[in-house]
Amino acid sequence: MSYRDPKADRQLADALREMGAADRSSTRDVQLLGRRIVRRADPMLRARRRASTWWEYAATWGRALVPIGLSAAMLAAGGMIWLIPPRPTPNARVVSSGEHAALLGAVANRVPSHELLDLLIAPVMAEARKVAVPEAHGDER
Repeated sequence: MSYRDPKADRQLADALREMGAADRSSTRDVQLLGRRIVRRADPMLRARRRASTWWEYAATWGRALVPIGLSAAMLAAGGMIWLIPPRPTPNARVVSSGEHAALLGAVANRVPSHELLDLLIAPVMAEARKVAVPEAHGDER
């Protein structure tokens, strides 16, 4: 029995004991007992037959499923972190302390956005100039 079930019917329990204790019960007694059981059980059975909505289902199982779901998610995340090797980044470069300070200043909104843009584009532009300079000398010859 769960906490939602109605309290036990003492009269019904006594009648069932009497039926079991007697060697022979009359057909009429059995039919009366059957009708009484159906009459008493009908409201409870109707309540259980009604279609429940998804939120009632979730509310019923929430206390058990939320901790299980969180545990499964944490195990999956830990497994992914532990099993998946880190990918090497081919274009990674070491950030100098000046760049690091400029980036922190931009994050803290103390550096104007155009200075941050100059900081990010400067290495790319320097590489582009190195590539472009030999080509320019080759055209002059």
